Amino acid sequence: TRQVMHEVRDVYGEINRILQQGGLPCSAKQSRTEVGRNDASVSRLRRATMMEGSLSQLDALIEQAEALPIKLPLLQAAWKARTHMAAESKLARQMQDLLGSYDTTAMQALLARSKLHMMGGEVVDALRSRCETLQTQMPHR
Repeated sequence: TRQVMHEVRDVYGEINRILQQGGLPCSAKQSRTEVGRNDASVSRLRRATMMEGSLSQLDALIEQAEALPIKLPLLQAAWKARTHMAAESKLARQMQDLLGSYDTTAMQALLARSKLHMMGGEVVDALRSRCETLQTQMPHR
């Protein structure tokens, strides 16, 4: 049973680390806006590949946590955070794909969606800059 408790503690710690690293809620009581106020990591969106890597790590840890004989109190929060992380990862991937595009309408739509998710950082800043540059260079129709 000690071995099981060590495994539970390790899985709990890893899930907690990933959630804190991503600026996501670490407990059922803590909302996303509270985390956004307390932790600056939400505004520092990493590249899409890094987000996807964290998402796959979280998936593996959730699967491992569900297989444990002791259910973690963090599991429900991890599922909610996984949903947010998946949405942000998808947005980050779409933003990176649009960095070479001329479609300012699609860029503005993604920037608006990123604002709803309280996203920021390199990818968002690069897309915003690209969109503004294109809007000033292209004549209005």
